[in-house]
Amino acid sequence: MSQSNQTILLPDANYSVSAVDSGKIFVISTLAADRTITLPSVQSGLKYTFINASPATLTHDLNITTPETNNMSGVGLLTGALNVVDDITYEDITPLIFDSISVKGDIVECICDGTNWYVSGFSGVLGLQ
Repeated sequence: MSQSNQTILLPDANYSVSAVDSGKIFVISTLAADRTITLPSVQSGLKYTFINASPATLTHDLNITTPETNNMSGVGLLTGALNVVDDITYEDITPLIFDSISVKGDIVECICDGTNWYVSGFSGVLGLQ
């Protein structure tokens, strides 16, 4: 599979990411309601980056999930306190970074080894869980 690093503006709608989108950078600009992004089924080498580019807080949740259950884990580093780390072992990553108080510049990266999704994220908001 080839990686493109192409930037894609996410629609303000639920969205299913395709395996052919691996390597792409998904930009979130606005959410009129809670939305769900579904990653593809596990496959070795898949990698996606999601960035909040909204001019203000999102005001709605963006839930990133998988078709399988309990196959995501990772950490999120949150600004505002030294060594604030949230461990995640959910089937989605809404509590990690992209909830309704997410700010411009918050980022999540999802990488798959063929069995599990490994997630890392950084946020400019301390209050995220």
